[in-house]
Amino acid sequence: MRIMFSGGGTAGSVTPLLAVAEQLRKHELFFVGTYQGVERQLVTDLVYLPLLSGKLRRYFSIRNIIDPFIIILAFWQSWYYIMRYNPTVVVSAGGFVSVPLVWAAWWCNVPVVVHQQDVRLSLSTKLMKPFATVLTKAFAETPLSVEPIGNPVRDLSVTTNEIKLDSSVPTVLIMGGGTGAQFINDLVSTELCNQVNVIHITGEGKMIHTINHARYHPYTLLTNEFNEAIHKADLVVCRAGLGTLSELAELGKPTMIIPIPNSHQEDNAKIFTKHNAAVVLEQTTLTPERFTQEITNLLHDQTKLDQLGKNIIAVLPNGAKQRLVQLISRYG
Repeated sequence: MRIMFSGGGTAGSVTPLLAVAEQLRKHELFFVGTYQGVERQLVTDLVYLPLLSGKLRRYFSIRNIIDPFIIILAFWQSWYYIMRYNPTVVVSAGGFVSVPLVWAAWWCNVPVVVHQQDVRLSLSTKLMKPFATVLTKAFAETPLSVEPIGNPVRDLSVTTNEIKLDSSVPTVLIMGGGTGAQFINDLVSTELCNQVNVIHITGEGKMIHTINHARYHPYTLLTNEFNEAIHKADLVVCRAGLGTLSELAELGKPTMIIPIPNSHQEDNAKIFTKHNAAVVLEQTTLTPERFTQEITNLLHDQTKLDQLGKNIIAVLPNGAKQRLVQLISRYG
């Protein structure tokens, strides 16, 4: 059985697919992603096939003139990959890079499985939906008439011990998604490091100020050590991408969310607020001083931390990885 996974641009559409791929190692596995996205570093054990990636923006941009031609080229490149590697099934968890591949797969009569992660239906899913053989969704609230299955999560077992921390203070893991978030990076201060260990995933080229502190541990991207970092954290601060939130829910990690303003992430964050499963902060109201205060106040409230850790586990249905493996295996 040949399985062609596709997603990229950010880690959010990649990590659920890698979780499913872990369960399908006996098959021939491919991953179609962008040429320069973070997925090129995350996908290590699958045959990686780079694809041109355009984007249909719903706002004015000069790229709106160029990208339709890129999407057409990507369709023909996808057709070549389909003909060359003859996949049994194509599987996507979102991302614009998947759209031309799904169209080409449908054209070549290859079954397509599309998993919608976020609460709000993404434009890429809307474009792939008419061509999907099977649709799944993570949340009951997502406007798709299919049963919610939750979101697949990778094996989070710890295999490293490289991050040396001060055991006398709590540890906070701060990250802004697979490509980082400059706004969140700018909130991290020496004052915060005076009170806690900070493991900080900055993203490529997005740390423009330097913090000199023994408790500050910056990384552009964590791959092998990511599981170590997430396990060692007493609190995780992140965006509201569902790939990250699903992994935090799997581990029952107390979480502070800063969603991207005016985006689908705000819908994701509302679900976690509804279940009292995370502290949600609005980006527009944050300063480094308030950020430090919010973190330290929460870390001093063990009852609240325990409640958040317990509640986040219950936000998503269990068994998504197994459900998707079963759906994919039907075509083998």
